[in-house]
Amino acid sequence: MTLVVSEVSKFGIAMAADSAITTRYHSTFLLQSGKPAPPTVRTGAQEIVPISAINAVISVWGLGTIGTPVDQDVKIPIDKFLSDFAESVNPRDELDEVGEKLAKVVNARIRIGEVRGGFHLAGYTQEAGVGFPALFHIHTGHNPEGPHEELRLYRDLPFDSGRNVQTWLEDLKSWIFWLRNGSYDVYASFSENLNILMSNLEKHSNFVCPDHSKFSTPLEARGRYLKLQIQTICEFYRLSNKLETIAMPVSWITISSDGIEHFDPIII
Repeated sequence: MTLVVSEVSKFGIAMAADSAITTRYHSTFLLQSGKPAPPTVRTGAQEIVPISAINAVISVWGLGTIGTPVDQDVKIPIDKFLSDFAESVNPRDELDEVGEKLAKVVNARIRIGEVRGGFHLAGYTQEAGVGFPALFHIHTGHNPEGPHEELRLYRDLPFDSGRNVQTWLEDLKSWIFWLRNGSYDVYASFSENLNILMSNLEKHSNFVCPDHSKFSTPLEARGRYLKLQIQTICEFYRLSNKLETIAMPVSWITISSDGIEHFDPIII
């Protein structure tokens, strides 16, 4: 599994992810003893992949490997596949076109119905000449317990949330929106309580974190803040009784209306 968190605010787009991906094998993959092959966790995966041609980004959750169109059981690392896919994007492609293409290509390479996972797709796009940040989601269904269907593009923010562009831009003036996937149960509780803690510290102790004034842009502060949160969850998993399906190092990226502002890739 993994942990990926994407954020949209008035400052732009920020995204952070750990670097552990889990490969699960089909039930017919047996060890010498006859037992099914257990899942394996690989760290150092680049789960965040910039799409330089259109100043956008893809991140992956739940998928450790991908097959070929003729053999879904061939194990191609998902991060290597995504890097190659990103390079195929044309500067004239629209954000939703990229999402539709990614869903179609991946569906041909997985066992539909047996896979739970997906991608975050974020970038700036426009409608009727008005530019805005968008956060889309490509996944196999809304119910974590299934049934798992083919990958589909969902235009979560703003359109699937019931907002038009003008309402979305107005909401961004005062709200921050998140999308999180992977092994996020611990993170969800941590994030909720962290927000309360930071609010109380600012109110009672004049402790501001992140302090936007310390960074080149407020968006950089948001990106580094997401990185800190995922690093903390990685440490929680390392010290816990759970398999380290979330692990460091952590990568993060920020995108403003001017393009990709900062990208901190995995270095191992």
